[in-house]
Amino acid sequence: MAHSFGAAVALSADSPRIERLVLLSPGGLTKLRLPPTLLTAFATWYLRPTPKSSARLLRALHAPGRTPREELVDWMTLVARHARSSTEPGTAALPPRPVPRLLLTGEHDVFLPPRRLAPAVRATLGTELRVMPGAGHLIVEEHADRLAALVRPDA
Repeated sequence: MAHSFGAAVALSADSPRIERLVLLSPGGLTKLRLPPTLLTAFATWYLRPTPKSSARLLRALHAPGRTPREELVDWMTLVARHARSSTEPGTAALPPRPVPRLLLTGEHDVFLPPRRLAPAVRATLGTELRVMPGAGHLIVEEHADRLAALVRPDA
């Protein structure tokens, strides 16, 4: 199971140990959507990493009505203070050996909304994108219990 930029990496991996992929809000298949409100929240968090700016950014990435956990706010503040991320994962390079893939995104994903991601998934991977109702970009944080069922060997 891989999420966002990590999904782009997992999708590009060509290891015989990988038998199945569950890719969540997968980067690398289409450009990210960056609405002005998200850019503002990201810039504030990046330039002035405080718990307040981290919480604002996380609220933008969550589905409407969801509140980020305090531990996640603290983590994001540390990330902004001590690490730098690239802005785009680039294009995923598909390995020659296909494996079964389940692709899933949140109904309210601000970076990779279903209407933008679904055509790219269909064109690139020849499969359909599944949409989780009530989830945002942070689908792993919001619905960990529902996602755990997807990685069971019998799922």
